[in-house]
Amino acid sequence: MNYKSNRTLAGLIVVAIALYFLLKGTSFSLTPFILIFSGLVLVLLFWTKRQSWALVLGMYVLFSGLHSLISPRLPGNVSNMLFSSALWVVPGITFFMLYLLKNKRGLLVPSMLFTWFGIFYLLSGLGIFSTVISSGGLLVICFGLAFVCAFFIGRDFSKKMSLYTGILLTVCGIIFGTGMISSLTTVFLVVLLISGLLIIFKR
Repeated sequence: MNYKSNRTLAGLIVVAIALYFLLKGTSFSLTPFILIFSGLVLVLLFWTKRQSWALVLGMYVLFSGLHSLISPRLPGNVSNMLFSSALWVVPGITFFMLYLLKNKRGLLVPSMLFTWFGIFYLLSGLGIFSTVISSGGLLVICFGLAFVCAFFIGRDFSKKMSLYTGILLTVCGIIFGTGMISSLTTVFLVVLLISGLLIIFKR
């Protein structure tokens, strides 16, 4: 580690020790703070030593600490859905951080898909938009938004396939999810199938 990283790590350790003794003997649980601190140390290890395992483990430990800190203040179903959603969002954020560090475009789409699936899981589980769109339609929309986000974040405007895919999925999700189409459902599904095949086999 360089001097700046050592100083940051030392500061985190001092803060953790101070919090430990300040909160010791109070009604506050120390476990969330220990988990948060451990997660931050692992993430710092990733940024300084480029150890991917430290980022993956650190993100999960950090989230576990944050979740255990705020979950007692949330309704049971919200806390459970937030935890389940994070099982997908955390890998998405991890892939995105690896993408930023290594500039590998192959990591961007998976990061967006994981993240948006976690968002879908949370929205669906809490019943948000359930009165206006079906769960399946919402899932397709979220996948479409994942491709759209990947296109704009990647800023590779010469290759628009991810943008077209995202728009197509989003429109299909809205159409089928809201029940706008009945008699033309088969036609739209055939168009969607052909579009998918073109995306796969296009050179």
